[in-house]
Amino acid sequence: MHTSGCPASFPHAHTSALYDVAGGSDGSRGGTCLCTGTTGCDGPSGLGVPNGTAAFTG
Repeated sequence: MHTSGCPASFPHAHTSALYDVAGGSDGSRGGTCLCTGTTGCDGPSGLGVPNGTAAFTG
């Protein structure tokens, strides 16, 4: 479980500072769960790509 002081929790607390990759594919390895971009957290892009550094500060 992530806590508020743990750096790994920062992106989850600041998702508005990430661009969500809501579509696309990086191939067919691992099935759709790992290879297809969807709204929200997904295999290829996780929570999204950075929009500045706000997602990585506490």
